[in-house]
Amino acid sequence: MDDILILSHTRWQNRKAVSILSEYFTQLGLTKHPDKTFIGRIDQGFFIFFGYHFSRTPLQLASQTVRKHVERMLQL
Repeated sequence: MDDILILSHTRWQNRKAVSILSEYFTQLGLTKHPDKTFIGRIDQGFFIFFGYHFSRTPLQLASQTVRKHVERMLQL
């Protein structure tokens, strides 16, 4: 598995978690993909993780997830 989601209540909790995770990555020789890494507040927008749209609104399937599934079904 290579997807990680860290949710925290405060900026300081987030920074500590990211710092610890970065230390483990360094020890294991792993790197974060710059285009696929987002560190910030959810209020600044939204993000899609495992096909779900995360924001201040209730959790829902991302529209691109639904679109991709419909395209695959039509191919079959």
